[in-house]
Amino acid sequence: MSRKNWLRLVLGVLLLGASAVVLDFWAQRLAPSKAAFAGTWITDSQPDGFATAMVLRPNGTCRVRWLDGAGNDTKPGHPPREGRWWLRGETLFVDASVEPSWFDFKTRRENVAQAWPFTIQEESLVFGAVSNTPTTLSRVADALP
Repeated sequence: MSRKNWLRLVLGVLLLGASAVVLDFWAQRLAPSKAAFAGTWITDSQPDGFATAMVLRPNGTCRVRWLDGAGNDTKPGHPPREGRWWLRGETLFVDASVEPSWFDFKTRRENVAQAWPFTIQEESLVFGAVSNTPTTLSRVADALP
């Protein structure tokens, strides 16, 4: 093998190895405890006629929507919001206060002050569990867009 071909082979192997390291760094791995919460969660229709839906994605991002009875995003002043979610103990936090940049997910910044806390119960998530009017979200089989 000529020196030029050998150099190409070495550079190719190094490039392939570097690509694998970068891919591994960017890949999101969920712990089994967190993976159990990925999916779509929705409330029953609230007194204002809207339901709240959260799609918790496996990579820690989420989308919060306020849906009318037909499943449309039509609540005035409440457009769908992108955010992120995480677990801490027996609480699931959802932060949709600001649409996060890609770097926020990699650094795993958790701003509890702006996040909505959900108490984890058997097959549901409860917002405001210690209030007079707790709101329960249940898992939905069909994912919302």
